[in-house]
Amino acid sequence: TFLGYVIPIWAGWLADSSWGKFRTIMMGVYVGIFGHILFVISAIPGVINSGKLALIPLVLGILSTSFCSGCIKPNLMPLLYDQVPYKHNLLKRLPSGEVVYVDVDQSLESLSMFFYWSINIGAFLSIGTSYAARRVGFWLAFLVPSIIYALVVIAMLSIKRYLHHE
Repeated sequence: TFLGYVIPIWAGWLADSSWGKFRTIMMGVYVGIFGHILFVISAIPGVINSGKLALIPLVLGILSTSFCSGCIKPNLMPLLYDQVPYKHNLLKRLPSGEVVYVDVDQSLESLSMFFYWSINIGAFLSIGTSYAARRVGFWLAFLVPSIIYALVVIAMLSIKRYLHHE
């Protein structure tokens, strides 16, 4: 918990001073996939049965994911906000000839709501992993989010060229 609150200060500074938001986020994402793999390793039945040996990858997984979270938290929302092409409210003519009012605050609010809805849907889907842990094993409960997290890595790398970096 301590690292989850301290690392964002450092990661925000790193993104603003030298690396940029996307690179800092991706550093956290790469460390996060490593942490997810460590969680799966620590939950394999043979590793759990070995006793204290399971504690090493578990602790390293916790440290890795707190570092990951600390790099992503302060930078993802500002990176999303950078994707809004307008900085001021304006009137815009559509290809149909219609003139519309573009409210930047409303655009940012809609983007934020979509972002937080996505987080909450992901949290809701975690209910399935608690059933997997109970009925199959913790290894499956950690493997499912790891697979989904690997899709995040692929998605981030595939959209990199389309992102506007400020």
